[in-house]
Amino acid sequence: MRRWTFQIVSLISLLVCISLCVLWARSYRPVPTATGARDSVWLWKGTPHYWLISRPGQLTLCGQRGKNWDKPLRGHEALGFRFGGRWGDDGSLLWNATGPYWPMAVFTAVAPLAHVGAYVRRRRVTGSRGFVPVFDGKPAEGMGGVPAVVAAASA
Repeated sequence: MRRWTFQIVSLISLLVCISLCVLWARSYRPVPTATGARDSVWLWKGTPHYWLISRPGQLTLCGQRGKNWDKPLRGHEALGFRFGGRWGDDGSLLWNATGPYWPMAVFTAVAPLAHVGAYVRRRRVTGSRGFVPVFDGKPAEGMGGVPAVVAAASA
């Protein structure tokens, strides 16, 4: 069950990583809109609204609830990531979270790379056919990832 869960998480992470890399590459194309954004993707058009805006080298996640934003939110900035926005007394909120593409791409690439590493280790241990040959209840010497030295020492 754990392996299936890890495979599903790795697949989703790989798809997100590929999507981020495509948006990252598209963010440098020379066709800006009036706002300077290269791509804009609505994630949710209902209330509240959520959307992504791509600018050269940066991705911005925006959220909007209501339309009365007369007070500024306290902004935060760390390691190239920024958060800020405005709010109102009636519960209205407009916020933006901006960050560079490269750490997001690296973070989402960790699970697929770990999956590939686990696959390579599994193949190295079990041999190229996916199993360890067993004769008389013991693994065969020098076959299926069991080194001859270890097999001889245990005999």
